[in-house]
Amino acid sequence: MCCLKTSALQQILYNAVLHRIYENTHAPAQIFWFNDRIEIRSPGGPYGNVTSDNFGQPGAVDYRNPNIADVLKTVGFIQAFGRGIAVARSAMKENGNLYRSMRLLAAFGQLMRRAAHELRADMVLADTGPNLGAINRSVLLASDYVAIVLGADFFSLRGLSGLGPALKHWKALWQQRLENWRAGPQESQYPDFRPRAADMQPIGYLCRQHGVRLDRPITADDRWVNKIPGVYRQAILDEAPVAGMTQNNDPYCLAIMKPYRSLLPIAEERRKPIFKLTSADGAIGSHAGAVADAKKEFRQLAAKIAIQMGIEG
Repeated sequence: MCCLKTSALQQILYNAVLHRIYENTHAPAQIFWFNDRIEIRSPGGPYGNVTSDNFGQPGAVDYRNPNIADVLKTVGFIQAFGRGIAVARSAMKENGNLYRSMRLLAAFGQLMRRAAHELRADMVLADTGPNLGAINRSVLLASDYVAIVLGADFFSLRGLSGLGPALKHWKALWQQRLENWRAGPQESQYPDFRPRAADMQPIGYLCRQHGVRLDRPITADDRWVNKIPGVYRQAILDEAPVAGMTQNNDPYCLAIMKPYRSLLPIAEERRKPIFKLTSADGAIGSHAGAVADAKKEFRQLAAKIAIQMGIEG
């Protein structure tokens, strides 16, 4: 971030102060400083004649706070209305540091493709943590398909609600960066760096089996489980929920996996998948039956994922 254009940052800060909502909210404008970018978020979306489609284009001007606009112009912070975003974009284009930010965002994609080439692998599986941090963003931008793992709890639903908008936002920003990259001179300056488009196509979700007591699901778990199909459609697919849809008949549900709690300590100690455990590892008696069940479940899950990805055989 050492090469950041101060003039670009100033223009965006002015924009955040001038065009935010002040009525009926005490939310502050927020500045997020990352390794590859700065994000400034202020309350309120596009206003009046300005929309998400024409934002920053010539002639797309409107004022949510005309009195503040007059003050900023009077004291010299603003020289001309409707020019701030264009000035910021021009400054960042002249800055010439697009390669650095692109390289950081594409780091895991480059690494995965290189490893796949060296190992002659046809597929790379990436297991990300339950957060929307920079590492997960880089991994997901490199992914063709996304399968979402959920639990029967409130936090999984909250995470699912936030994941959908995040995926769409990341994909749109990356597409804009690709267009800027291909339109600028740096693509020819770095011929070995070939960023690719982000697909991140959702292929479904899998959920941990909820708790059962006396052959009936625990009420608390059942409540959250029944909400998953609707939240998945709304947050991930921008579809309306289907009345009466449950995980058992939801085509987007890849699997409802047993927890296999008795096998996890053995698998962690032996550093093996639970379906690869043997009697030599300590999987004897009822554990051996659980290993066989796990192998069957994971084979069915793999087959279903392959179908969603269009892989035959």
